[in-house]
Parts: sequence; structure tokens; C-alpha cells
Amino acid sequence: MPRVCGVYKVNPSFNRFRIIKENVLSINNSVLNTCLIFFVICLWIATTTARLKYNGLVLGFDYNLFQPDGAYYMMRTLNWISGNPIENSKLVVDWYQTHNPAIPPIGVEGLLTQNNSTWAVVNPRPLYPFLSIPFVQLIGPNGMLVIPFLSLLALMVGTLLVSIKLDSRTWGLAIVVLIASSPTIIRWMTPNLTDSLLVILFGAIFYIVWLDNFHWKNVILLLTLIPLVSATRFCLPILIGIAVLHFLRSRKMLSALVFIESLICALPAMLADVDKPILPQAQSHDVTNLIIELPFSFIKIAFFEFAQLFVLDKVLLFAVFFCLGISLYYSRQLTSQLFLAVLIGAWILSGINGVVGVNFRYQLPLIPVMVMLFLHKFSGFKNISPSAYRG
Repeated sequence: MPRVCGVYKVNPSFNRFRIIKENVLSINNSVLNTCLIFFVICLWIATTTARLKYNGLVLGFDYNLFQPDGAYYMMRTLNWISGNPIENSKLVVDWYQTHNPAIPPIGVEGLLTQNNSTWAVVNPRPLYPFLSIPFVQLIGPNGMLVIPFLSLLALMVGTLLVSIKLDSRTWGLAIVVLIASSPTIIRWMTPNLTDSLLVILFGAIFYIVWLDNFHWKNVILLLTLIPLVSATRFCLPILIGIAVLHFLRSRKMLSALVFIESLICALPAMLADVDKPILPQAQSHDVTNLIIELPFSFIKIAFFEFAQLFVLDKVLLFAVFFCLGISLYYSRQLTSQLFLAVLIGAWILSGINGVVGVNFRYQLPLIPVMVMLFLHKFSGFKNISPSAYRG
């Protein structure tokens, strides 16, 4: 390279070569990313096709696509479509007798009676049945599976896209394969329940928090997602955990906004006419006794959830413990704090509910934050804060 006045003069042909090389690498990356996305979509098709063909009782556990709670969401969607509750209730009952005969028969009276305590729980959750309206109109009751199936696709593709952003495609693809092969995740991400939609909405919230860039647009998006999450299922403890996380990171105004909005959006569920909002399965109706039983419920839930994962899904159990260990060791990092906040919130939710042996269902919002924690630790940017590589 020639030297002019003490400065090396850049050969124009060298610049052209560098530009061509960068363009080729960019094209190669685009082609690779497209191929990976196509592979993930094919994997999703294979996974959902297998679920459609093979579902039912496995080891005494209900792996059916049409779950008992889903009957009420289906009934609500059909009522919004036709406004004929008597015919709709008969359709739902007949559908469940055919597609999930293992559960106790669903009575027409229970679906019609708004005094049914289940309706008090379901009524504050309008988002999933509302989004299912066009699909049920198009393909009938099977349309209730479209939102869950699309949510699973969003989880898988979203995991890959985040890994591409972090230049960690190999890890991202490995995590996607683990998601598709996890019997627990697939069990709850595909039936006609609110869990899958909740995972995606929380995933969007976690991603905004994880970017650590609270421009006014991100703040508006965060505050828009909170009502959607609350209209999907009661999840106030998790949202409070996110508010506390912002408070600890000296974002007191944002923390207050998240807390107040979360509390307001949770009021319909908290004011629902339910006999026992705490430990509904308990025999006692005395508030004092329920409060005394609550700590034991937390311990019991934790034991049975881990024991059940040990039997049914050892890979997911290892992943949870691994993320817990990483989060405790790197407790000052944002991703770790987010995981711990969600873990505690989900544990509180399952402890209040008190139902034993639901196979990680109430902890399912942990999945997207676990994905972020894995990618953050194993990507080439593991020592950089997420804000350094937001795009």
C-alpha cells in the first residue's frame, strides 16, 4: 500500500473488495436466517400436526387439546358469534363428549348459568375468546386451537429471532428444538386455554424490559400490553414483580405507572364473585384458616411441581434449576433479576391457587425469560448489557 506524506493511501480496489465482501456476508446471513426461519416453521408444523393426531391421556395426565376450562372460552366465543346460548351450549357439550370423553360430562346448565363459579373466573378473561372469533367462524370449534398454535409458533420464531439479534443462531436453534420436544411446554402451549397467549404477551413485556431502553414508545407499548395480559388471565403478582424490578433500578415513575395500571386492570378478577379467591380447593371457608394454610400451600406446590417435572420433563427441570443458579450468581444483572421476579410471581400465583400437580402450567410465563437468560449468557455478547446491542 503506497505511503503519501507519512499517511498510507488506501487503494480504491481494496475498498471495493471490502465492500463486496461485506455485501456477500450480508447476503449469506440473510439466506441463512431465512433458511433457519423456514426450518423452525417446518418444525412447528410437525409439532402441531403430531399434537392434532396424538392427544389424550398419558400416564394418567390429560394431554387433550380440549381442556375442561376451555369449554367456557368456546361457549363465550360462540355466544359472541351467534347469540344463541342454548344451541351453543349443546354444541359445546356434544363437542367435548366426542373430543375429550375422559373428563366428567359438561352439563348444559353449567354453561348457561352465569351463577356458575367458573364463569366468575372466566369473565375477566375476554381476550382469548375474542381473538378466536374469526377462526371459529371459519372452521368451527377447532378454531379455538388457532390462537394457541400461533402462540407456539411465535414463541419458536421469536426465540430464533432474538438469537439472530445476538449472533447466537446455534444456541437459538437448540433452544427451539428443546421447546418443540418438551412435553410440558407443548402440553400447555397447544390446548384451548389462555396459557399460550399469556406466554407470548409476557414475552413481549419481558423483551421490552430486557432491552433496558425506555424511550417513550417502549413505555407506551409496555403500558398497552399490561391490560392485554390482565384480560388474558389474572397475573398481578408477576406484574407487581416487574414494577418492583423497575423500582430497584431507580425508575420510580415507571414503577408506579406499572403498579397502578396492573392493579386497576386486575380489579375485575379480584372483585369477581368467587367463593374462595384463596385456596379454592381447601375445605375450610374461614379466612383465618386459609391464611394459615397458605404458607404450606407454597411449600407443597414447589415440591410437587419439581417432583412432577423430574418424572415427566427432566430437561425442563434442569433448565429451571440452571437459570435459577445463574440468576442467583449474577443477581445484579437485569436478566437475572427479571427471571427471579417472574419466578416469585408465578410461585405466588400457583400457591394462591393451591392446585397440586398442574405440571408447570402456572409457571409457563417463565419460558420466554428463560430463553432470554440462556441467550444472554451463551451469546458472544454475554458480558454486555442488552441495551448495548438493541437495534
